[in-house]
Amino acid sequence: MLSRDLRRLPLPLVVTALAILVSGAVLALRASGALETAELALFDRFLRWTRPAEEPDPRLVLVEVTERDIQEFGYPLPDEVLARALRALTAAGARTIGVDLYRDRPVPPGSGELERVVLESPAIVLIEKAGDGDESVSPPPYLVGTSQVGFSDLVADRDGHLRRALLMMHRDGAGRLSLAARLALVPGPRAGASALAEACRGARCRPGPRAR
Repeated sequence: MLSRDLRRLPLPLVVTALAILVSGAVLALRASGALETAELALFDRFLRWTRPAEEPDPRLVLVEVTERDIQEFGYPLPDEVLARALRALTAAGARTIGVDLYRDRPVPPGSGELERVVLESPAIVLIEKAGDGDESVSPPPYLVGTSQVGFSDLVADRDGHLRRALLMMHRDGAGRLSLAARLALVPGPRAGASALAEACRGARCRPGPRAR
């Protein structure tokens, strides 16, 4: 009976109704996140097809803490060892130095020396974790409120992969910059850097995704 009634309906009306139903179902699935895994997989594959592998930038040097270092000096590395490494990098002419190690607490010996080295060179930037509540990690006390602190928070997608890097976020009524953004701003304003610094000055930093 129903099939007879449908046959009597004008074909354009049937096609339109089916299109609306299918579109609504797809939008509902997308809003629920059911299609996100497939979309992200296609996005990753698209990037692999369309973007060639980039060569490492010769201007960048990565200094790692190896297992041998940990066996020799312990973990976390004492402030004395970190201060010595920073002095060596500064003496070698490094324009900017990002320290991806938390130093919310001193790790003696050499804590006073590390503070002197960092404060003597505005090109050195340490990290904090700006997450909420217990997830946050403060910067060294002597760098609170200075431009020598950048957050290290990352935002992972549902599949656990990292596809985005935050440049700024809003926390405690003020804008904060990431370690990468701070390092980009240390040598002086460049294309786009002034706008980024201005956008994240004080409470004018626009709230972004919640850090995890």
